[in-house]
Order: sequence, then C-alpha cells, then structure tokens
Amino acid sequence: MLFKLNSRDLKVGMFVSELDRPWIDTPFLIQGFLIKDPREITSVRAHCNYAYVDPHRSAAGLLPKVRPQKSARDAGPGAHSAGASRGEVIDLTGETSGDGNISDTGRFMSMAQNAAADAQAGRKSFGVKLLQALFGRGASEEPLPPPPRYSFIPAGISLVAHPETQSLEDEISAASRNFDAAKYAMSRMVADVLGDKHLVLDDLWASINDVVESMLRNGDAMMWIAMTTRQDATIYGRGVRAAVHLVALGKHLGLPKRRLSQVAMAGALLDIGKTALPLRLLTKPDQLSEDEFNLVKDHVRHGLELLKKAAPLHGDIIRAIAEHHEREDGTGYPNGLRSEQIGFYGRMAAIVDTFMALTDERPFAQAMSPYIAFRRMTEWSRNLFHASLTQQYIQAIGVFPVGSLVDLSSGEVAVVVRQNRAQRLKPQVLIVADPEKIPLSKAVYADLATETLARDKPAPLTISAGLPAGSYGLDERHLRPA
Repeated sequence: MLFKLNSRDLKVGMFVSELDRPWIDTPFLIQGFLIKDPREITSVRAHCNYAYVDPHRSAAGLLPKVRPQKSARDAGPGAHSAGASRGEVIDLTGETSGDGNISDTGRFMSMAQNAAADAQAGRKSFGVKLLQALFGRGASEEPLPPPPRYSFIPAGISLVAHPETQSLEDEISAASRNFDAAKYAMSRMVADVLGDKHLVLDDLWASINDVVESMLRNGDAMMWIAMTTRQDATIYGRGVRAAVHLVALGKHLGLPKRRLSQVAMAGALLDIGKTALPLRLLTKPDQLSEDEFNLVKDHVRHGLELLKKAAPLHGDIIRAIAEHHEREDGTGYPNGLRSEQIGFYGRMAAIVDTFMALTDERPFAQAMSPYIAFRRMTEWSRNLFHASLTQQYIQAIGVFPVGSLVDLSSGEVAVVVRQNRAQRLKPQVLIVADPEKIPLSKAVYADLATETLARDKPAPLTISAGLPAGSYGLDERHLRPA
C-alpha cells in the first residue's frame, strides 16, 4: 500500500517510493529514498506535483495507520518487482480523477487485452521440428490491409503495410550480425568523438539501414537480439537498442522505409551528447545536485553541437534528438515545449528513451521488468507522454516483449519467443526454469493463447509477473534461438 501526497505535504522521515514522473527527469537517481533533509523536499517540490509514499518504510506517526500490505500474489502481475507496485494506493491529494491506482492497471490491462489483431495473427500451424515449430513462420500469403492513420501521424507521411518475408529462424543470424555491426559502428563513432576527430556518420548510416532491413524481414528476430543482449551503460549499446525500438514502433504505425531509417538514426544518436559529460555524473549512485542535474540535461545541447559538425542530417532527426526529453505538459527540457509543439519523432523518441531508461540496469537503479515499465508509462501518459502514441508503442513490441523473462502461474520461468498479436497477455514462450527456478536442460514450448502445452499439465499456464533482465541468475544471452 502507498499514499499519494502533494509534494507540499512531504515531511522528513517519509519514504518516497515513486514520483509523478520518470526518475530520469529528476535529480533523484535512486528509485526510492528516505527523506532525511528539508532540502530534499524542496528539490522534490521543484520537479514534482505529487509523490507516492510507502508507510511501511516511513517513520511512525507521519501517515494514517494502514492494514498490512497485500501479498504479491494478491497485487497482480509484476507486483513483487517494485515497491511502487504493491497493493492499492490511497490518494491524499484531493484529486478525484482516475481510480487512484498508481499503475493505472485497469486502463492498462484493458488496452492490452483489447488490442486489435494485426495481420500477423492466425498464421499457419507449427511444424514438427522444434525450431520450425517455434520460429518457422513464413511470409503471409494474403496482402496486409493498409495501416490505420492515427491523428498524431503527420498528414504528409504516406503509410505502408510491411509484410514479413522471413521466419525468425531464418532471420536470427542476420539480425545478430546486423545488431553487432551497428553497435561496432556506434562504438567507433563514439571513439572518434572522444578523440576529437571529425564526426563521420557514413558507416553508422550503412549499419542502421541494415538493421531496418532486418526488421522489415522479421521484426521479432532483431527485437529478440535487442532484448536478450546483456544491457550495458555504453552510449553505443543503448543507442542501437533505442534504434530497434523506434523502428518497431514506426513499422507498427506503417512508416515507409525511408522514415524508418530516420527514426532509427535518431535513436542511435539520442545520447551522443553524453560523451561531453564527466563519467562521474553518469554513474553517480546518489542524488544529483541542481548544478549536476543541469549539466546532465545539457547533453541535448552537446549532442546537437556535435552533429552540426558532421554531414547534414534530416531536420526530423535533429528535431527528435532535440526533443527527446520534452514532455507533453511542458515540464521537460531543454525548452519546456508542450503538446503540439513537440514533433512526431520527438514524441516517439521521448517514449522509447524513457522505456529504455526504466528497463536498463544502471549503477544507481535496478532495472524494471518491461511489464512494470509499461504500467508506469501508461499512468505518466496522462500528462508527460502522448497517450495514444504510448499505447501504440506497447502494442508494437507487446506487453511482454519478445526476449523478456516472465514468471508463470506454475512457478516456472519462461522467455517470450513470439507475440500473439490479438492476445497481448498470452504470448508464446519457452519455459527455461522449473518452479524452484533451476534452469532446465531443455527448454519447453508453450503457447499461452491456445493453451497448447508441450507437456502434461492439469491447468493452463498464465503469466503471473514480468521479470527484469537477469532475474534468478538466468543469462538471456544463452537463450537465443540460434
């Protein structure tokens, strides 16, 4: 149980479990902290309108008495993963909108369950061989319908349906090579920046185009690589993964190939300006001072200045980099833009950049599971992100993305191998650990949508929780389907 309080009502001794915005938008790098000094309250007030306080970790007498917390089982999927997802929320702010749930679970679950089936649903039944059975889907024989045009997509963009032409099994090796090549091109580019050499983007462009081509052939293959590659703090590793996620969103929306290359390049370069920051700021395991936070925010300006020295980039790419920390309510940076002042690519980049930050393992914060991250972003999309575009992003990569770990109702652990587009909460999985979380010698396939299991079980399997990368000591790098 948590209490939602106006920031003006915070007191020394309260444990702040969640804020009304992503932690990356504030100087509070640690996700959850005990207020020990009035100056911390002043800082929260400067950045947030309200906060969520955990009464069980706060000093006695500061909050109303509460009954014991609900168990993780009662709290629902993913509830054990983070303090802010525990049980219900008591709203002490006087607000009447919404149902008072920090995770906005009802709206999120409804959106996930009712996502319209796309052209990839209902494909051919599986073959006999395991890899063919798991990954052997081919291109659809029927033409895809034109993608819907949402009001947030600029009128000048012609939309294209993108049928997949390769099975995941056939594409996975090429996806791995293209991902690694793009990461290498990024690392060379960063090395040049740090060495004060002239910034040349030709190799990166070529690698990014290869990533786009791979995702057009089969998007799940590249997403598998991006999700199961051990996350790191490098600018280049995170940049390639951001590119993959932006292409996944753009492909889902029906952007033409040229536009997909543009959003991918923007994703790769979002954080290039961090090369100008002291490493101590990027790895500091504590609250940043106001001056330090301003230095970190200045990475946007540094990035734009670096790119001015390179070959000219399309204006939409530059704008996305400039706006990826802007927020719909005007509380973002560097220019405090609001709503329609933020461009289409900028809105896309803001959503993807935040998801990456929430699900990345960092020196100062544990990674969230994708499921919990999406629940947070669903709530924040009321004010900070474009709500409809946020929902389309969740639909694009799935509530439980390909390559992510999940806990099953049986207690077993599985990795998601394919989305069931019409039933987002029931993907196809490989069971990789038994109920005691001991890795299996051979993974077992299960389709949670059709309840077809490759073993004898008395009850159908469901997902009970999404898991952060590396949970239970499982190394996703060894879960690749190739």
